[in-house]
Amino acid sequence: MKKIVLIVPALMALAAASCTKSEVLETNSGEIRFNVVANKATKADAIYDNSNFDQFTVYASTAEGTVSDRTTYINGDVVNKVSGVWENVSGTRFWPETALNFYALRNADGFVWNPAEAHSFDFSVASEVSKQKDLLYAVKLNQTRTTTETGTGEEPVVVEGAPVPLNFRHALSQIVFQAKNTNPNLYVEVSGVKLVNVVNTATYTLPEIDTNGVLVEEGDNAGGPTDPAATARGSWDIADDAAKNIAYEINLVPDSDDQPIALVGNADATALPLGTTSEAMMLIPQKTEAWAPATHPAPDVEGQTGSYLMVNCVIWNVAGESHSDNDLVIWGAKSEDKYTAKPAWVAIPAAFDWKEGFKYIYTFIFNNGGGYDPDPDPDDPDPQPAIIPIDFKVSVDDFNVVNGDVDLDVPEA
Repeated sequence: MKKIVLIVPALMALAAASCTKSEVLETNSGEIRFNVVANKATKADAIYDNSNFDQFTVYASTAEGTVSDRTTYINGDVVNKVSGVWENVSGTRFWPETALNFYALRNADGFVWNPAEAHSFDFSVASEVSKQKDLLYAVKLNQTRTTTETGTGEEPVVVEGAPVPLNFRHALSQIVFQAKNTNPNLYVEVSGVKLVNVVNTATYTLPEIDTNGVLVEEGDNAGGPTDPAATARGSWDIADDAAKNIAYEINLVPDSDDQPIALVGNADATALPLGTTSEAMMLIPQKTEAWAPATHPAPDVEGQTGSYLMVNCVIWNVAGESHSDNDLVIWGAKSEDKYTAKPAWVAIPAAFDWKEGFKYIYTFIFNNGGGYDPDPDPDDPDPQPAIIPIDFKVSVDDFNVVNGDVDLDVPEA
């Protein structure tokens, strides 16, 4: 069996006044420490950046030989940020003589460590958006003890152990929504959003390459020169029989005192809040086909697996300069009179192509495009366009910087 020799320094508690330039003071030079970067994502507490990222779990194996030769050196130590310093609360670890591979995770509840196999685990997204977790990972390979020396003149030479740099990446796709009304002849109230027919369970495999650097600071971050190489990312494996009928719903009016999102006719986009702490959907990266109304007039009929978005809304025709109680309802579940209504759903076919670590901003536009009644007349074989078609576009971003918009075609009503 291979022996692992620990290099443990003799720490000297020396007063500065009694030191000479020939004396050496070692500080943490043999302890394994960590320096962490978590890229900015959002101000929400549930999505981590350096301002709120305060804990992760770390694993390490010997780095020599092939994968089958590797043995465990750290198995699930918990590292916390304490007063701005990262501390291994599971106990101090010291550098061995051999090099180490480090793997760190946050929110990977299904991860089971095995140094001699690919580092894969099953992950499921919570059905309730406010309870979804941001999955993060970092990899740093072939690391050995390194030190830095400071001190000049009459000062002692201070030898300090360099920490292991861990650059965390986001493994999921972040989904957020906006809405805007560009037609001055309309007044809109939005009460909810749904995203339907996506996969919520898959297997993730960590990359076998360092996750160095801050990702995508500028430029075209959807495949351009600043997009990191595919090998620097992990990989998602979705089973062929994975259920695709998952729906994520956001109720914007959860309590009787809450008001729907009001949209007057201008060009301003309004963010649609998605929960109390998350303010985003954190979903498994995947590629889907859009619901095809021509072949399946109702989006929820048996055999229909195409994805789509839904908006719960009421729309009024504005007769004067601004919305009034005398305006007619042109979309919604009307009450006894034609001026008031409860919100009704509009279904919009949408194909998704989400990549890990990217943010997708879906903007619903009340003016042009096409939406469909999700509950068409069963005696009518044709898809039923909504009275007021709704278009939308999607802006693709990483978790740091907002860049250009990408139009997504929607059938005309």
